[in-house]
Amino acid sequence: MRTIVWNCRGLGRPLTIHTLKRICKSHSPEIVFIRETKNQSRQVEAKLRVCGYENWHIIHPEGVAGGLVLAWKDSISVQIISSGEFFVAAEIKEVGSSEVWAFIGVHLSCSEQIRSLQFEELTTMSQHLEGKVVIAGDFNAITRQAEKEGESKKSATTLATFTNFIDSNELVDIGMMGHPFTWTNRRQ
Repeated sequence: MRTIVWNCRGLGRPLTIHTLKRICKSHSPEIVFIRETKNQSRQVEAKLRVCGYENWHIIHPEGVAGGLVLAWKDSISVQIISSGEFFVAAEIKEVGSSEVWAFIGVHLSCSEQIRSLQFEELTTMSQHLEGKVVIAGDFNAITRQAEKEGESKKSATTLATFTNFIDSNELVDIGMMGHPFTWTNRRQ
């Protein structure tokens, strides 16, 4: 099943909508999880319709920051299990298939203390789910220093916390496409 997971940094900009439409047209994802929509429901819903989605679950942003949306095509059945400020959890089933799996889209805090609590909540949630579980999104965490550029190094404890979360949930990093550092903004 094709799934797009994207931190769009604001769904209201024309270039963002153009890019989303292009991605949806060329890859035809059944599921789209977008973080940092930074827009209220009406604007987000209009953008999703333009991209061919009629089904969605929206978490409103806090002021001008955040916001999550899980959108899906009619070719799959989606049951929202739970959602909150930093996640959307859903049960996914392809029409005509008996296989059911869970998707948890996340956008975790930059604060180490808050993120640790979020890791605990996600672990508890995933342990109560049956079958395959996919957890995707922005964890705002790294497993090794090479995943970060800049002066400030992450502590060994911070790295271990994320690694332990990955290991305890038996997660596998499937990698990513595009620039290794999303903040580069196409600069050399």
